[in-house]
This record gives sequence, structure tokens and C-alpha cells, in this order.
Amino acid sequence: MTFDTYQSQSNPEWPMGLEGVVIFRDGFFMTVFLPLYALPQQAEQQLKDQTNFRQSVPVLVRLLADQNSVIRRRAIKSLGLIGPEAKDAVPELTQILRDVEKEIRDSAFQALAAIGSEAKQAVPALIQALKDQNSDIRRNAISTLREIGPAARQAVPALIQLLDDESLVVRVNAIEALGDIGAEAKQAVPMLT
Repeated sequence: MTFDTYQSQSNPEWPMGLEGVVIFRDGFFMTVFLPLYALPQQAEQQLKDQTNFRQSVPVLVRLLADQNSVIRRRAIKSLGLIGPEAKDAVPELTQILRDVEKEIRDSAFQALAAIGSEAKQAVPALIQALKDQNSDIRRNAISTLREIGPAARQAVPALIQLLDDESLVVRVNAIEALGDIGAEAKQAVPMLT
């Protein structure tokens, strides 16, 4: 399956707050909806109703390399709304965690969190993010690890180190993440009592 071209389009007949990406594939056009300004619940319901949207993960992955940061951010958010079924995008989303643009990077953390345990291959990169000097990046990494849950067990030693972090919020989030990882984090119990 190859996608020859794509172009962003709007149409007043489409659901409020959604923009379509028209994709020319194998001589045919199909429309994939990207959520823009819709309320999260509306966008999520729209995605559930669009069975071809889940099949559009390869197209959204391609859009992650677009030079336009707005298109990249929308593609990332769409992958997050697809959730665990967007697991094929995890390698690309993991690379985006190092993007220089804060909004793009934050969106990638959120998308990986929405993919949940299916994003477990991102755990090594998230462990690296836990060492970042920027506390926002550390908090985003912790939040993502929380959503990955027990599949993030290899992050337990790094999370234990964060129990001494200078940021109270990071320390509290690390405790919550250890709880979400569950029994796999039992080595943290002595530090928590």
C-alpha cells in the first residue's frame, strides 16, 4: 500500500472541529479526519465511528515527517486518539520525544500515553527522559510510564531515583507511577515506608 500524495482540506459538511486529509492512494482518494479544535469526547467518538481511520496509521506516521509543525502535531494527536491500535507508530513517536518544539514533544508524550501498554518499546527512551534537566520533560515521561503500567517495569530503578528529585511534583508523580506499575515495582517499597 503506497500513498502518493496528501493534502489538507476542510469542508463545512464534516463534523465540527475536524479537518480532513485527502489521501491519494493507488489511484483513489480517501479522506482521513484529523481532530483539530473539537472537544476531546467529540473527536474520540468521531474516530470510533471512522473504521478507515485506524487503517490510516501508516499515513499519519508519514505525516509525522512533514515540515509543517501544525500537520505533525495534528498527526500526533490523531495517533493518540486512535489509542492502542496506533502501536505501529510507537518508534516514530519515540523519536519525536527529542523534538526541539515543546508542543510537538508534549503531544508525542500524550500520544504514547494514550497508546498505553502497547507503547512499551518506548520505555528506554522514557527512562532517558527521566534524566532530563527540565522537570516538565521528567513529569511528561512519568505520566507516560504511568499509562504504560506494568509493561514499564524496567523503569522502576529510574523512578526510584526520582524519589529524591528536587521537584515535589516529580517526586509525587514518581510514587504514583510506581503504584501504577504495581507488583513489578515492589523493590520500591522500602523507600516508600
